[in-house]
Amino acid sequence: MSPEPDLADLLDARLDGHADDADVPESFRIDLARALAAHEAIRDALEETILLPGGEPASDREPPRLPDDYEVVRELGHGGMGVVYLARQRSLGRQVAVKVLRPGEMAFGPMLRRFEEEARHLARLRHPNIVAIHEVGRSGGEPYFTMDYIEGQSLSARLAAGVLTPSQALAILRPAAEAVRHAHERGIIHRDLKPSNILLDGGGRAFVTDFGLARDMAGSSGVTRSGEVMGTPAYMAPEQALGQADRIGEATDVHALGAILYEMLAGRPPYGHDAPARVLARLLDAQPEAPRRIDRRIPRDLETICLKMLEKEPARRYATVGALLEDLRRFDEGRPPLARRPGPALRAGRWLRRHGTAIAAVLLVAAAAAGLAWSLLPRRTEVQVQVEDRTADSLIAEANARHAAGDHALAARLFTAAARQAPADRRPAILRDVVRCVGELSDRAAALQIAADAIELAPDLSFGAYDPLLASVADDRTRAVTPVHRSGRTPGEPEMVAELRAEDRPVVELAQTRLELVAKGNFSDDVRRDAEDRLVRIRRMLRNEPSPGTWRTIPAQIDFPKGTADELHRRSLDSSVPRWDRARAAYAEGRTRAEAGDRPGALEAYRRAFELIRCGSPTYPEPAPASAPRFDPPEARFLLDIEAAIRALDPAAPSRLKGGLRFRLTGLELPPGVSVFFSPSLVDPALDPKLAGNGGGFLPNVHIGRERTAWLGVADGHYRLSVPAPGKSYGHDGRADEATERSYHLLDVDYSDLPAEVEIRGETVDLPPLRARLLEEIKLLAPADRAAFDPNEGIFRWSPVPRASRYQFALGAITVSEGGSTTKRGLGGYDTASTSLCLGTAPEQNQVLATLSRELKPGTIGEWTVQAFDASGRKLATVAGPPRNFVVARSLERGRD
Repeated sequence: MSPEPDLADLLDARLDGHADDADVPESFRIDLARALAAHEAIRDALEETILLPGGEPASDREPPRLPDDYEVVRELGHGGMGVVYLARQRSLGRQVAVKVLRPGEMAFGPMLRRFEEEARHLARLRHPNIVAIHEVGRSGGEPYFTMDYIEGQSLSARLAAGVLTPSQALAILRPAAEAVRHAHERGIIHRDLKPSNILLDGGGRAFVTDFGLARDMAGSSGVTRSGEVMGTPAYMAPEQALGQADRIGEATDVHALGAILYEMLAGRPPYGHDAPARVLARLLDAQPEAPRRIDRRIPRDLETICLKMLEKEPARRYATVGALLEDLRRFDEGRPPLARRPGPALRAGRWLRRHGTAIAAVLLVAAAAAGLAWSLLPRRTEVQVQVEDRTADSLIAEANARHAAGDHALAARLFTAAARQAPADRRPAILRDVVRCVGELSDRAAALQIAADAIELAPDLSFGAYDPLLASVADDRTRAVTPVHRSGRTPGEPEMVAELRAEDRPVVELAQTRLELVAKGNFSDDVRRDAEDRLVRIRRMLRNEPSPGTWRTIPAQIDFPKGTADELHRRSLDSSVPRWDRARAAYAEGRTRAEAGDRPGALEAYRRAFELIRCGSPTYPEPAPASAPRFDPPEARFLLDIEAAIRALDPAAPSRLKGGLRFRLTGLELPPGVSVFFSPSLVDPALDPKLAGNGGGFLPNVHIGRERTAWLGVADGHYRLSVPAPGKSYGHDGRADEATERSYHLLDVDYSDLPAEVEIRGETVDLPPLRARLLEEIKLLAPADRAAFDPNEGIFRWSPVPRASRYQFALGAITVSEGGSTTKRGLGGYDTASTSLCLGTAPEQNQVLATLSRELKPGTIGEWTVQAFDASGRKLATVAGPPRNFVVARSLERGRD
């Protein structure tokens, strides 16, 4: 009896003309009809955009008739959704990509609406890894929109050169997934994610593009009908292939990301490159081959994540991209993913569903019985071994015995304990046994934990392939280190110093040692470069230098790069270089060209520098009279300097530095000596907010004192406005009374009436007022000030606040140096609806308790405070004074790692 054919066999026969409907079993007819219809629709209408090598045009078509501000350079690609051109935007001196729907494409009817949908979707998305749209319009009857030009290559072109390593694949997948999550949060499903729609710039940074098939989950546009198959077969999800529009959602894009990850790791899509019908047949009827069968070097946990992304049923995939990113984070940390590999019953069920024979049913019953028998077998548990009060020799003897018995994990732990007990001269030999045992472990998470314990004893101990991950873990620990910022005390010191505390220095030094080990090791170029990049921050911390964007060392003047005009020009256009450095390069290019007599080239370079700064740091200082000169840092004056250079070459050029913002404070009168201060973030909507001041750009400080108003110069443009982390300062002269000090602590300023966006066009914009008010007072009831306190059993208590929905409890610690100076550091916050809290019985929250268990040691001086909020998140009350102190009597035992 010949075996029943599968869907792929039937499709091959139909496409080759060797079968008709009579040859198709009833169980396959619906899926076969759908696959054939999809084959025709996709083949005819949705070919991929073709990226052209060497800038050669794809056809004899004439360039589009764009507005005069744009000069077409060359055609970049064409496909089912129009033609993409590289163009130069004269007014801003930048290159942009222009997508044009040509008259020939308009004949498709719905294609015009899809083109307009793409422009509308892109205009709503502002993310550093999404190709941003700038302008939408029509010219000569042809719709077009302009967007960022990413100078580099598509992921499909990169994959043509060969498979990627897991680290390279994840370096592309993570930012692409973050971009897709951003779109999902705004109700947009991409529906056509594939390697050709992920662009890589010169630095390898990934950008998602081509939202031509995106679906707005907030409402149907009518562009896509139920039953219509849209997408690219090799990367679409089963619900797309079946035309089930009502089932398309976030999990659909997760499936596409899984197909992209699969191809990056395995060198081909999960269902191959073939005729659309054949690919769809495998998508509907077959499971993808496990990536590790193609390449055994692919980590098992990463394979598990990839296969979960490719599940047939949306409910079995990651429900959101956020859930996927969480598992990728766990993979990076060496922890097992939350995804689980399919068990025997599920694999057998898939086989049964596909083959549907009596033999398969028998095998399924047998597999279930075997699973039941296996579940009844006793589980082997790790033997707990006492290591305290034992000599190094006895620990080594037991470690050797455990190793001989095949328990390499326990042997490694015993060797590590022995190394702690042994004299320094014996320790290297014992640690070599630890390295040997770790190399024999198949449990990656256990191996990483043992290695992390061992490097505390020997920071430069190498564990081979685990070294990059150990370095990453060590570097992550430094993120919790908060240097103490102080003014420079000696000549030649920076104006502000970020001083490491003595107890934090070993943590940072360990990270430096591990990263240097990787940077000099036998690893890929990407891994070594990543280690070098991390070392920049670590070495800055060890030199007590503040990080860019927090406290900035103010030089006597701006340091401009050197080079030829062409070299500086290329650097100013390099998107992998920080925006501030690109602006300095453009300004230096302008000076070089001006000195050479190239006036047009110099003007273009200066305007490019101005725009690079304006997008993320558009503020400039208020002009001051000669009798009262100001001493603003050079960064604050940079826009003024650039404009002066432009006006020197073109006196008729209009000034873009005439307008600004006026802030006003209403409500409560500020107590004497008290001022409100904040650093407003003003960012062009085309730029991600996190890139404000990128790479050292100046962030302004606005101070409002008793005059209740402040002016801030802002270059002409459109900006997103926000006020992150506002504060207040108290500059009294020591004679302030208790009521004034109490008012300072209870003072709160409401910034919520400020607009989310502002437009500056040569005039001062008066903003809605900031509202000052006094909060209600919370009284801290227990523990008493400076009392001994046991965090395991003691209870923090405070007075209730009417209308409070939640209280935010915050803990800190005070360290007193040998010289008598004190430093404070925050240890974390905790939300509760109660007016009391016992850390020993509190549930885990954001790993706060794990941090406290390390920090709250006996003798530590802790400090605590509380704030109250209503149901809408509005602050109602706070403590009218400094935090309350207590002395830790016993280490917190909860939350221990």
